[in-house]
Amino acid sequence: MTNNKLLSPYTWIHFIGLFLLGGALSLNPLKSTGAFFSDEAVYYTMAYSFAHDGDMEYQRRDLLRVYREYPAGPTGIILKLNERDRTIVFGKGFLYSLAAAPFVRVFHTNGFLVWHAILVWLNLLCAYRFCSAFMEKGTALLFSFFYFIVNASLVYYFWMTPEYFNMSLLCYALFFFVAERLNSSFLLFRSPYNFFISAILFGCATYSKPPDALVVIPLGLWLLFRKKTERPKRSFLNALLALAIYIFATIGLFGLNVYFTGDWNYQGGRRAAFYKSYPFERPGVSEFSAFERKDPIEAMVKPPFYVKTFSYNWLYFFFGRYSGLAIYFFPMFFCLVFYLFTKKSSLSWAVYLAGWAGMLYYMVGLPWNYFGGSGTIGNRYLLTVFPVFLFALMKEPSRRLLLFSFLGSSLFTGAILFSPLLSSHRNALHQQFSLFRLLPVEDSLLSDLPVNASFRARRVAFDEPATYFVYYLDDNTYYKEAFQGVSGFWVKGAKPAEFVLRTFQPNQKLKARITSLSPKNRVRISAGGKTVLIEFSEPGSQEREIPLPNAFPYDRDGTGPTYLYNIEVESEKSIISTIDGYPERPLGAFVRLDVF
Repeated sequence: MTNNKLLSPYTWIHFIGLFLLGGALSLNPLKSTGAFFSDEAVYYTMAYSFAHDGDMEYQRRDLLRVYREYPAGPTGIILKLNERDRTIVFGKGFLYSLAAAPFVRVFHTNGFLVWHAILVWLNLLCAYRFCSAFMEKGTALLFSFFYFIVNASLVYYFWMTPEYFNMSLLCYALFFFVAERLNSSFLLFRSPYNFFISAILFGCATYSKPPDALVVIPLGLWLLFRKKTERPKRSFLNALLALAIYIFATIGLFGLNVYFTGDWNYQGGRRAAFYKSYPFERPGVSEFSAFERKDPIEAMVKPPFYVKTFSYNWLYFFFGRYSGLAIYFFPMFFCLVFYLFTKKSSLSWAVYLAGWAGMLYYMVGLPWNYFGGSGTIGNRYLLTVFPVFLFALMKEPSRRLLLFSFLGSSLFTGAILFSPLLSSHRNALHQQFSLFRLLPVEDSLLSDLPVNASFRARRVAFDEPATYFVYYLDDNTYYKEAFQGVSGFWVKGAKPAEFVLRTFQPNQKLKARITSLSPKNRVRISAGGKTVLIEFSEPGSQEREIPLPNAFPYDRDGTGPTYLYNIEVESEKSIISTIDGYPERPLGAFVRLDVF
């Protein structure tokens, strides 16, 4: 006879949690990848410092700990000067590393994944408990897995950075904020205690990611002015008390930042990133010598506003190849749209508007880098507000709609989830294949796209001084080479090569000189909606002019606009050649471009 308890939704969630926990104890993220990526080095080193020294000061022993596990050292670590104590401290917020420190102390580097496994476990429990209040148990379980498992958010489980932690803080804060909808007799799920706990969690989220304060505004206004028939004066006082707790928690954490670093702002002061040499690396040398030679990390100048950029960003933000919300975080997009067709309440509206407030900060406030830079999967910044729209729902979606949503999300993120470490280290790889190539490239994010992680692919010039730059979007070329005394690049056969052409003034035409070593070859060149086909009956070179579309204005650093054009070149055939001393390789066509 089947024991129903063994098949309960909670059992399935605990099974997933234990599975992740077992994997966390078996997989060392640094030894598996063989390198730090993104900002891992600073959070890794800081967590070990809290775990063993109880402080946030960077010292020689911190460097030696890294060397014991990773001989190249803390590559990319961000440090800053503590002007108060004349010490060197870590140049990032401390909360994530402090929370991970107990697990690092016990499980060493595996402790990061142990901590993340617990976060995933709790996220699933919160999602299921919330959804089960208005969905059937089976649907609530499926929806919980859909939201926190079948999308790119799970990739950040493998990162030793605070993205998943920050997202989880908002998940728990929203869960307690809407806890009255659970109809539970549990004291902490009832007003005003649920709001007090939520306020503490929102304070933690705001310290760790200050833009999260925008999420709090619609919720705070709802709490202050919500309709409460019983004892309205007391309800208003409880709302003020919750607001006071939020402010106290936020200021308290920034106060701890002063205690640890001598500065309220962990992003301020003299900060620098170190890649090859580090303070305290050489005994007898001043610990400040390496630091003083580094250029400080400066805030980016806010560039001027461009109508075309802003309008295109609405498309890129939701459906961009590298950052699209609907591509990498489809459950968030699903809830955002599904909510519009369901019943609503004042509380659900407050949560829904809170999600939009969190999104618009990045979309409008950071139009040139709203997704977190080249070392990211999807929109790393947006991951923080990923769970918000879940808690706006009030209606159960149909099983058929949920099934299609599962399939839609897995179409794009399935490959990423099957190889999360590879996808993280080669985060410009998966966009080169299948459905991703149908999606628009985010021209407004050009200098921060994942392709910029390769020095051979970014900002490539073919003349001195440069008349344009090329940014390669895939591996279907051999990058910059010279052939017959001319600088250009070879494209591989039967593979479309995409790249962005960046010029210094608007141009009308593109002149392409194409050389084919293969007889009976055809080469296609596309620029915008214009396509030119060049046919070769025998090996040789031909020139063609292609009209260019209206340029996309790009001015990330506020130094004046440059102009972008999306180009694609494809050679139908290739020939195996060892030309110019290279080993055997398939060569499709050699391309030299000029603009005028």
